[in-house]
Amino acid sequence: MSKSLAQMLWPGENAVGKYLRQGRKSPLYEVVGVVGDVRNVYLWASDLPYLYLPPLAENQDNFSDMQVFVRTKGNPVAAISALPGIVRSIDPAVPATSQPLADNLAKWVWPSQIGAVLSTGLGLLALLLAAVGITSVTAFAVSQRIREIGIRMALGADPNKVVRLFVWQASRLVLCGAAVGLALAAAASRALARFLYGLSAVDGIAFIGVTLLLTGVALAACWIPARRATMVDPMVALRHE
Repeated sequence: MSKSLAQMLWPGENAVGKYLRQGRKSPLYEVVGVVGDVRNVYLWASDLPYLYLPPLAENQDNFSDMQVFVRTKGNPVAAISALPGIVRSIDPAVPATSQPLADNLAKWVWPSQIGAVLSTGLGLLALLLAAVGITSVTAFAVSQRIREIGIRMALGADPNKVVRLFVWQASRLVLCGAAVGLALAAAASRALARFLYGLSAVDGIAFIGVTLLLTGVALAACWIPARRATMVDPMVALRHE
């Protein structure tokens, strides 16, 4: 039985040597060993309390579904080809096949792999849409202030200082949005953590990379139109509607 089941039935006691049955008509089973919890259904979570029953002669389905894991010190390919023959030499009536552990896990992993590929595609699409949206919004906001830029230029303001002023004003909003986005992403990653296998719920590279990318896109979208506006004749900028 699994460790969680042993602790549930006999908390704080040694379960080995005790007896239990699954139901009133079930035979009485003796506990001969306790093993750690395994991931037999989902790779990202341990199973519920689990009971391992011996193969019964009258229950061929129970017997045919039994799996044995073998660890080898040498070449596993040779062991894979030799194991069925060893089983048949012991009992020719027992059907036996063997395969690498990686092939056995492939059928459990492929749904997660498909989900990862789809999630990556949707994430890249969302990142592209976010970049385009930020570019459009910030560029439009700066274009609305071209008249203000013309007034500053007509009064003798330094073009570089005007550009830095607009970029700084935009960066405050961008940094606030990045902080809120990081908080929401961290909360969402916590909710999805149980579906991850072998990965951390908080990927620093992804969090920092996406934040820097969107921040850079937003600042560039603000800098480009502001820089163009400072290069326009102040009288033209003042007549801009």
